[in-house]
Amino acid sequence: MIDIHIHILPNVDDGANSMDEAINMARLAFDSGVEAMVVTPHSNQIKGFKNYNDNNLINLFDGFKNELIKHKIDLNVYLGMEILASNDLVEKIMNNKVIGLNKSRYYLVEFYFDDTISDIEIILKEMLKIGKIPLIAHPERYVSVQKEPWIIYRWLKLGCLIQINKGSIFGHFGKNAQITAKKLLDYRLVTVVASDGHSSMFRRPNMNEIQDYLELNYGIEYADKLLYMHPKAIIENREIVFIDQD
Repeated sequence: MIDIHIHILPNVDDGANSMDEAINMARLAFDSGVEAMVVTPHSNQIKGFKNYNDNNLINLFDGFKNELIKHKIDLNVYLGMEILASNDLVEKIMNNKVIGLNKSRYYLVEFYFDDTISDIEIILKEMLKIGKIPLIAHPERYVSVQKEPWIIYRWLKLGCLIQINKGSIFGHFGKNAQITAKKLLDYRLVTVVASDGHSSMFRRPNMNEIQDYLELNYGIEYADKLLYMHPKAIIENREIVFIDQD
């Protein structure tokens, strides 16, 4: 499996609070069947975590990779970020202040949970216009999507991709998020399922349980797309085509 949404870099956001914790998380993920991950610290938060693309972030990432080698954890890791959408997001993309997953055209973008559909779509269309593909982070948690889940179909048709959290499927973010996540899975409107892991104790990055659940309820082929094939295509910057399930 490949996990493309995880807060494992230490001391940069609300995820791992030490290098030891980051290593514990990495070991948990690896032991559960994860062979690669894109580390995605929170970025571009106006009143929170900035984590823009600079030498500090790159050096921390390199240090994390070295620690994995030191601890003999055979996990391939790539740099990305979970970017909070803003009115100047396109400008920050063009200035290389924020980066895609493994520097690809695919950008993991989150929105405020109470953003309107029209506000979200303005940002999505601006990104698509410059050839960048939004991978929308956990839309099942957004109030507007919970009220109108079929908007996801329109976003996929626009050219966006959809990432949902394993925790949403298991009900860890409330009933509405769980219902929405399962509805999107039922209609094959999900591109990727990721851990959005934050700790070795809560919101853990182990992926074996969600793999078993997806294979049992949605079939091995779709589970493989969600957990491996689509994430692999993203980090390799290959095209992912949305197939309408009419």
